Amino acid sequence: MFARACEELNQFAVAIREESRFVSVRTGADIRSHADGWKLEKWVECETSAEKGQWAVLWLELGADDSGWTVGSNLSISHGDYYSEFPLMHARTSDELQPSLATAVARLRRSLIDDREFCDAIERSRRA
Repeated sequence: MFARACEELNQFAVAIREESRFVSVRTGADIRSHADGWKLEKWVECETSAEKGQWAVLWLELGADDSGWTVGSNLSISHGDYYSEFPLMHARTSDELQPSLATAVARLRRSLIDDREFCDAIERSRRA
């Protein structure tokens, strides 16, 4: 399920790259150990300014807790210029996990269109 969500974000990155809206677009994935447990992580980075090394980042993570799975997602601009976190979602079973991942991916995909605050932060990062 997480692999499917990652593939959707990879396809989204290709579409963004083809639009030529950003200097460059790249993706990454990892598994990391955090204080609250492991997290599978997937991200799409959109370079807004090559001169300043500015990136707009769309982030997805999957972890586990005592009650099952957690799905987190957030948006950020590098250097602390912007950060917004979507509400954490919980899934007790694998049947509940798929819709949570789909919701998170949909939120991230829509963010470059619907999230006015994030889009404004991207434009500021280009001009600053």
